[in-house]
Amino acid sequence: MNDLKYIKKYYGENFSHLCRELFPTILENKGLLPIILTTKFAPNKCLYNDILNEGLIDEFKSFIYSFATNSDKKITLPENKTPQELLDDAGYILYPECKTEQDIAQFKKYYEKDEMLCTFNGDRLKRCRVWFAIKKDVENIKRENFCNPQRQDEYGTSVISIQFSKTKPCILSIKNRYNHKVSNPDATFGNNLDNIIPGLTDAFAREYDLDLIDGITRKFNIENYILASDGRFYKSNVERNNIHYCCNNYVIKDGVAEQLDKNRFVLIDEYVIDKKEKKVMLFDSGLKCKQDAFIESLGEIYDIIIISKKNDCLIKILSNTGETKIVSSENAILEYENNSIKSIGDGFLSYNKNLKNFEAQNLENVGLDFLFYNKALKNINLPNIKNLGECFLSQNEHLINLNMPKLEEVGNYFLQHNIFLEKLNLPNIKKIGSMFLCNNVILNEFTAPKLEEVGQDFLKINENLKLLNLPNLKKVGDDFLSSNKILEGFIAPNIKTTGENFLLRTIYIDKSVFNESNCSMIK
Repeated sequence: MNDLKYIKKYYGENFSHLCRELFPTILENKGLLPIILTTKFAPNKCLYNDILNEGLIDEFKSFIYSFATNSDKKITLPENKTPQELLDDAGYILYPECKTEQDIAQFKKYYEKDEMLCTFNGDRLKRCRVWFAIKKDVENIKRENFCNPQRQDEYGTSVISIQFSKTKPCILSIKNRYNHKVSNPDATFGNNLDNIIPGLTDAFAREYDLDLIDGITRKFNIENYILASDGRFYKSNVERNNIHYCCNNYVIKDGVAEQLDKNRFVLIDEYVIDKKEKKVMLFDSGLKCKQDAFIESLGEIYDIIIISKKNDCLIKILSNTGETKIVSSENAILEYENNSIKSIGDGFLSYNKNLKNFEAQNLENVGLDFLFYNKALKNINLPNIKNLGECFLSQNEHLINLNMPKLEEVGNYFLQHNIFLEKLNLPNIKKIGSMFLCNNVILNEFTAPKLEEVGQDFLKINENLKLLNLPNLKKVGDDFLSSNKILEGFIAPNIKTTGENFLLRTIYIDKSVFNESNCSMIK
């Protein structure tokens, strides 16, 4: 088969065009480019877009050419430089390797309750060698100073766990202090120790007798791609409990890639559809003790119909809860539809990042962590929803349309990272928890005629809101619109209690009137 046709078959047409443009010299040597690609990247049709979106064309080109020319140039430092000395130079204290669970447990104190690593759950030492490195000034780096966490910010990198799998060769993972509050937390510093300080990779390998994958492979990093012990990068859709669920029916556990039998099983995110037994289950038995609203939403299944298309897979699940339609691509769930279901419990697709469409016209109640890590959803229409639990779409930044005309109550962290929502109409909302749209900067008008109570950090970062109409508002938490300077109209005649930093920077509103009985102010 022609090299470019082979590449098109396994990586897609656009990727083959990119290869023709980038690697004309390599293509002159028949068969070389497919060999390099397939030994470094497990086949998937997402690679082209991922390289393009990450702006990594030049890095990818250099990476591939380095294997064609055998130009692996490693950074070397004097033999007497130990990992402890190098990390000391970088401002860290490297603690001795953890040999027991008690050794690991001593570092719990550095993590917030809902941000603890699954490393603390036990059994990690059976699979990995574990170290912790702590910034020398860690006590001065406070979590509350980072309202919008970023994986590489000062807090996220102030406490890191450096872990090598016990496979041969071993796989490195550098874990973030935020854990899953940020994207891809197990790839801090690009999983490259030399990004902390040059020479640290070789120092670790030398000091602790580690069998590492070749240096060039370690130095290429692309978001959501995982390096397995076979030396190949796999596109990971979901990571839970240190297991990665990838394209092409692959699961990576402890660094080892396993492909599920395609004749019987279909992988969708962290779930496995058994075509023979007509059931949907979690791959990881360690998660089965936890409530999983996605599986519960499917009800008692009596038939599963799978229709494979060119790039997508349509899955129809028939059960006592009605018909559920799921569209997946490269084993990632992209669409979900069930217009019969009225209630969804906790943890519904919490780790899904790729869902683009969600339809549940009769849904009334949603539990905790609904689509917590989702990044792709831009529109959501829930015409009958009344109650939303905590962390509803908490990590989503790009939702632009939201329709919930019957919504009455939302928990904490509602769309807390959303930036782009321009319009918001919640005519029946009565109670709003803390961190409501606290990072949104676009919204310029908000009316909620029945709203009575809001928690802390309500629209905290927003600087564009000009009109706020809350005629029944009675109680307000801390940092209410504390960054806004241009609010011109604020109708709230019934406020009785305000927290600290209420309208802290607003200059057009006389805040002293909110200690009086009538509080309706318009510039």
